[in-house]
Amino acid sequence: MTAYRHQLYSVLKRLLLLLVPYTLCRVLFYILYYSQFKECTFTDVCVAHLTGLRFDVLVICWVNLIYILVSLIPHKRYFNAGFQNVLKIIYTGCNSIAFLCNCIDLAYYGFTHKRFGYDTLIQLTQGQIDLSAQLDNYILDYVGLVLLFVVLVFILQFGWNISKTSAVFKTSNSVKAVGINIGTACLALVMVFLGLRGGWQYIPLQMVDAGKYVSPKLMPLVLNTPFTIIRSAESQHLEDLHFMPQSKAFNMVKPVHHFKSQKRTDKNVVILILEGFSKEFTGLSGRKSLTPFLDSLMTQSLVFTNAWSNGKQSIEGIPAILSGMPSLMPTSFINSVYCTHPVNSLAQLLKHNGYTSAFFHGGKNGTMNFDAYAAAAGFDKYYGMREYNNDADFDGSWGIWDEPYLRYCVNEISKFKVPFLSSIFTLSSHHPFKLPAAYKNKFPKNGLDIGPCIGYTDYALRQFFYSAQQKPWYKNTLFVIVPDHTANSNDPFYANALGQHAIPLIFFTPDNSFKGQCSTLMQHIDIMPSILDTLGFNRPFFAFGKSVFKPVKNRMAWFYSNGTYGLINDSLYAVFSNHTALQAYKYTCDSSLLHPLRLDALPLQHVTHTYQSFLQVYHTALNTNSTFIK
Repeated sequence: MTAYRHQLYSVLKRLLLLLVPYTLCRVLFYILYYSQFKECTFTDVCVAHLTGLRFDVLVICWVNLIYILVSLIPHKRYFNAGFQNVLKIIYTGCNSIAFLCNCIDLAYYGFTHKRFGYDTLIQLTQGQIDLSAQLDNYILDYVGLVLLFVVLVFILQFGWNISKTSAVFKTSNSVKAVGINIGTACLALVMVFLGLRGGWQYIPLQMVDAGKYVSPKLMPLVLNTPFTIIRSAESQHLEDLHFMPQSKAFNMVKPVHHFKSQKRTDKNVVILILEGFSKEFTGLSGRKSLTPFLDSLMTQSLVFTNAWSNGKQSIEGIPAILSGMPSLMPTSFINSVYCTHPVNSLAQLLKHNGYTSAFFHGGKNGTMNFDAYAAAAGFDKYYGMREYNNDADFDGSWGIWDEPYLRYCVNEISKFKVPFLSSIFTLSSHHPFKLPAAYKNKFPKNGLDIGPCIGYTDYALRQFFYSAQQKPWYKNTLFVIVPDHTANSNDPFYANALGQHAIPLIFFTPDNSFKGQCSTLMQHIDIMPSILDTLGFNRPFFAFGKSVFKPVKNRMAWFYSNGTYGLINDSLYAVFSNHTALQAYKYTCDSSLLHPLRLDALPLQHVTHTYQSFLQVYHTALNTNSTFIK
């Protein structure tokens, strides 16, 4: 073997060995989230693991591109100890970062049920998520993942060391030797090019391609975290879609609303957005409840029993609730290239009716860019941890405990001129699931780590309403209570792809003008038009949702995760990828999603048509900056 071939052989061994850590991470991912995959056959799981190797090869080529390109150059000093040390630093550094992302995602996936992407990377690197105060908690809680990372780096070092060589580079100026080296280098470049693309196919390998080989349930298992980061970083602009004439699509979706001939009420509006509350935690689940106060409030409220979240992260839920803007793309709207586009929001629209508006969040200012979003959405004031200005109530991780912060909200709201809009976002029901010392062991766990925190926030809400009802503005106020997203669950339904989005949603007014239960399909993006409809707002506005109080044919709820779109109507749950239906279920009688329907079934054909029209309008509106009506 010539020295140059030995050089390439050494590189190839080191690259192939990297498949071991990626496979190990995939096996651990399967074990950790077995409940999500337990209905899949052994053959399907094996196919997922084998298919994942293709995605791993692409990532290995991208992560090691500098190392590969430098190593393809034939030169005398390649085996020099100093040069090898430089290559080792590049090789070890780049791959360690990739492994770290995979390790983080083994824990992170449990909260969001979608792979860590570019959006989350932006949140971490730009300080939107401040880990400095809670890094020690995460290390202690996930010490196993820290050890895993150490093992992966050890494998990395082991692979480098066994590939060491003492070969001496011998030069030859013969035409044959030069020709062989050039030919070998060209062949290697072709192989690298194919690796970077993920194969010969016309379009480079994408997240949605996982759906060609496995069911939607197994797609997260096929993917790896560096791959989702790379692809979501590339997918900044949405593609232009042309399933049908634009006029037909807009006529089907009707994103421009104008509620005419209605009496204006000018009620105050308080939207309580609860961090990580699932329907499972409340009496609506039909089991032991963690929320006695919310349950009692629901007996005096209008309760939407068929309500769904549009996302699995706070950064997705906030614009969906307050601006009717879902994040149906790899990046949340707040962190997307479209974040500078003006959108109609509750705060901006209600200014026309003389409303004062405020966004309350007890977290550190800058968390997930909520303060920037609030300003862009037209909120007059933002009240964060800085404005609260009392670190004695700091929880040590995210911000101010819910009970004192909600009491603070009541006091500040009472200073506003009526009518007003106030959005209040809680935070105590969040990892690391700590409670104030005075409340430890006071609330039941119900087998869930988050259980006591849910009970604490429910108690804080009780105190909030007790304080609010003493204020003169209380009786003329509409209270909307909704979670930003759901939390982890061990329940077969609430842990599956559909149940992960089941939420409680409540409209409460002290004058009892809203009362009872409503089974109409409801989602985050329907909240804004529903509130405006309730208030008799009579100006045109743009929103992707629909008022729940208006008759609408073929209501649909939407969410996006891991390259797939989920659609829900009154009885059907369908999963789409690459604009093709992958699976559909009659969830009203198959909540465990065990019996997929035939893909040529007539109801699914209708859902496909609705999917195409909505997504075409969504992409067109964002690409043409058409989501705002003055």
